[in-house]
Amino acid sequence: MDDMISMAPLTKTQINLRKRWVKALRSGKYVQGTGGYLGIKLGKSPMAYCCLGVACVVLDRQNTIKRASRNGDPCMVLENGGFTGMPGGFLQNVLGITDDSFAIKLAELNDSGEYTFEDLADIIELDTLMCTPE
Repeated sequence: MDDMISMAPLTKTQINLRKRWVKALRSGKYVQGTGGYLGIKLGKSPMAYCCLGVACVVLDRQNTIKRASRNGDPCMVLENGGFTGMPGGFLQNVLGITDDSFAIKLAELNDSGEYTFEDLADIIELDTLMCTPE
């Protein structure tokens, strides 16, 4: 997993937002899904989220998604009743994800079916620790 560490120094705000993201992933409130990242609904099943979709929900409580869309850099793309694609640069900047490969790898691990939200929270937490200034 060392190749996943983004290694960019994080601000206090980014650290706090990542802590909220990790807490949300571990909360049990969100059903993990694949193939899109926010609001995936198939049949009668509950709404499901990619780990990145949970980040969008956490940030939406701060109206960040609306601001991202106004800047012409949408957080998500609506497709077939769910949000798919990778988060925009604004979302990544807010979370301190400066390397697209980190976000892509999180999405791939989420979609593999081998990593739970708890596992992904551990990876995000490790990256946060590695990128926190001393």
